[in-house]
Amino acid sequence: MSFKPTALARDLINAEGPDAEQLLNSVLSANITGKQPGEIVFACLLTPQGKVADVVFLHRITNGFLLDVFQGRGAPLANQLN
Repeated sequence: MSFKPTALARDLINAEGPDAEQLLNSVLSANITGKQPGEIVFACLLTPQGKVADVVFLHRITNGFLLDVFQGRGAPLANQLN
């Protein structure tokens, strides 16, 4: 048996501002209220109908959040969130 690392290309979306947590809580499947810097949450990004639009790793950082998504999905998702 052998294990080999695989590099995955990812996009990062920086979400900051006074309404970032509230907005993300309204579109993610996980509750992120009260997360501390350094905490990571796996969640689904939901459509207004509650269907899964994408999956994200959400990193809590000091001044907001980083959404870690598959390569090529960063710009379209950032546009949707704006």
